[in-house]
Amino acid sequence: MIKVNALGYKIGSIQLLHELDFCLTPGKFYGLLGPNGAGKSTLMRILAGELRATTGSVTYEEQSLEDWSLLKLAQKRAALPQRPTLSFAYTVDEVVALGRSPFSRDSEESINGPKAINDSLNAFQLNDLRDRNY
Repeated sequence: MIKVNALGYKIGSIQLLHELDFCLTPGKFYGLLGPNGAGKSTLMRILAGELRATTGSVTYEEQSLEDWSLLKLAQKRAALPQRPTLSFAYTVDEVVALGRSPFSRDSEESINGPKAINDSLNAFQLNDLRDRNY
């Protein structure tokens, strides 16, 4: 569960987010709507851990987002930017494999890595694209 409490974000004298309160529970889909400049991307960057809120807090699984190590966060969640770009040639298979990198230190997870990659490609019917450039 992600819980946001009195969240605010300010750049200089400009208040982009002001006292947001909400809970996101597992197993549900949520939408974030608003006009350009409303703070949607800023909120997402805070939830992803890219920015720190000016005020308030974000907790993930009842622990402050700031208290999570980057490795543990990477093992628990992922964030996909609005316009993902790669500045180098990777195949679809290699991009999916990047999602396994937070688990490479765990020997059991490393052993299961190729199966997890295959399972992911199969689940989204991408197996035929695995050798294509991303």
